[in-house]
Amino acid sequence: MLFVFIFFGAIALAFANCLNVKYIRGSAVGAARSSTFVLGGSFLAGSVFFIFLWLVLWYAGVVTVPTAHTFWLALAATITINVLFEFFRFRAYALTDLGVVAPFGAIAPVLTIVTGWFLLKEIPTIGGTVGIMVVAASIYLLHLQGPFTWKTIVQPLQAIWLHKGTRYAFLSSVPPAVSIIFDKQAVAAADPISFATVAYVGIGLGAWGLDIVQQGWPQFKKQILSAPPQRFLAIGFFHFLASVAFTITLLMALVPYISALRRTVIIFEILFGYLLLHQRTNLRRRLYAGAGVVAGVLLIAFFR
Repeated sequence: MLFVFIFFGAIALAFANCLNVKYIRGSAVGAARSSTFVLGGSFLAGSVFFIFLWLVLWYAGVVTVPTAHTFWLALAATITINVLFEFFRFRAYALTDLGVVAPFGAIAPVLTIVTGWFLLKEIPTIGGTVGIMVVAASIYLLHLQGPFTWKTIVQPLQAIWLHKGTRYAFLSSVPPAVSIIFDKQAVAAADPISFATVAYVGIGLGAWGLDIVQQGWPQFKKQILSAPPQRFLAIGFFHFLASVAFTITLLMALVPYISALRRTVIIFEILFGYLLLHQRTNLRRRLYAGAGVVAGVLLIAFFR
């Protein structure tokens, strides 16, 4: 069941990210929006579906209002870190192609091996660690331009210092390695739906608060009036589906494995970017990278 949830969540999140890129760049609504505004709208729209689901489950007696201090402390930490992560990621979307942003997600699973061991004492097996590394390497190599030479391998890392969009893409890869630890702590202290519901509201409000601070109330109000919140319902719905699937997986495996498996979303982001956003990438390289991710996932499946 773990891999069913991962596959389902990856497709939903990749589609939501494609819609986000369209809204940020204005191709879908006729005028560009700030990245933090789109971020807040996406999460608040997703929270509408979560609140409805939570109320249904609460009425049925499946969930209750979380009261554990561990839950609220972990939730506060993950909301803060995720707002930072999403801010960097959405700024990258506004400045460069989705195919440039996506490969830097390969860094987080490797960092999670360290944070998972340090904070949760979770240590993957040798075979599982190799699987994580294979997934990370495949996703990274997916971005390379030209033949596989040392120059092309280090070029994306060099671009971090030369291009602001690439720099934001790199920065967006670091916070998830820490936030996923607090995600698991919060889910373990309550339940996946309660955690996701409050987290989505917190991240959405935090992003809009940041947008007001950055651009001022008049500009924020102008964006609200020109792009009513209902425009984000489609994005929010796919975010909701992805988050339900991914949050449940936190109870199924070690954090480093979940972090690596979630990165399969990058393959679908490249695919949807190619088909829906006309962001053309090398098909042969995409197939090689996809095969590498599948191989890494299989290693995790067999050795976890």
